[in-house]
Amino acid sequence: PPLSLPDGCAYQPGDEKAIPAPVQALSGPGDPGGLPEGIYRLEHTPAELTEHGETEEGVRNNAGVLTWTLRDGRWSYHQDPTYPNRFNTVDCAGFYDVGRDVATFTTTTVIADGTCAPPSWTARWSLDGDTLRWSAVSVDDVVFAYVWAGEGWTKIE
Repeated sequence: PPLSLPDGCAYQPGDEKAIPAPVQALSGPGDPGGLPEGIYRLEHTPAELTEHGETEEGVRNNAGVLTWTLRDGRWSYHQDPTYPNRFNTVDCAGFYDVGRDVATFTTTTVIADGTCAPPSWTARWSLDGDTLRWSAVSVDDVVFAYVWAGEGWTKIE
């Protein structure tokens, strides 16, 4: 049977032009724009990750405290994992560029046995007091989108 969709949700001719272009990798630090630079922190518990669809291995690799630094078009994060994980590093870094309320990120850290973040992605940012929130994450990975953007990042410095 036909679906009942709210106004504005059904396909309209011309919608295909609204599909965003693939994310272009940054070759160096970009413009930090209005995104507040600083150090932000977020914690994910094993139970929370499991509840949001993470696999057992994913829980082992992603549970813990993440500290994320944004400065001068460069980003980096450090993870204090809940469990020892299979990766040989808990640090990751790259470049970012901000245009209005959308940030583009590129990962520069290379890990032989996996990835610490997608190669490139975009997301919309907003700030509520000391809490940085992300939405409209361009990565087609529900778990990554939740780990990175499911909760707000608290500014600690």
